[in-house]
Amino acid sequence: MENFFYKIDELTTKLHLFKKSKNILNDKVNLQDSVKWIRVSNFGQYHYKTSLDRNTPFHEVDLNKKGARKIEAGEVVLSKLPKCNSLSIEKISNLKDQLKFVHEDYR
Repeated sequence: MENFFYKIDELTTKLHLFKKSKNILNDKVNLQDSVKWIRVSNFGQYHYKTSLDRNTPFHEVDLNKKGARKIEAGEVVLSKLPKCNSLSIEKISNLKDQLKFVHEDYR
């Protein structure tokens, strides 16, 4: 199972992305309260609207760090997490004891 765990916390660094709180016009982006529509068409940037009105223009936010080169798909390789400890024999027997409380359909 350890083969499926990766260090995703290093993803933003490797992709040269960061969280921006302002759009390209230097207006504050309040995702939680005012954004109604988000459209992602290019990697590293998104467009948003603060209204669902058709005539309202989209605003653009660029998540790329200035001066950083663009990353191509498949170029980033994440490292795997170090191997974690396996379950002890005592823990396994404890789980088997608890299994009698689990309904047959969920075992």
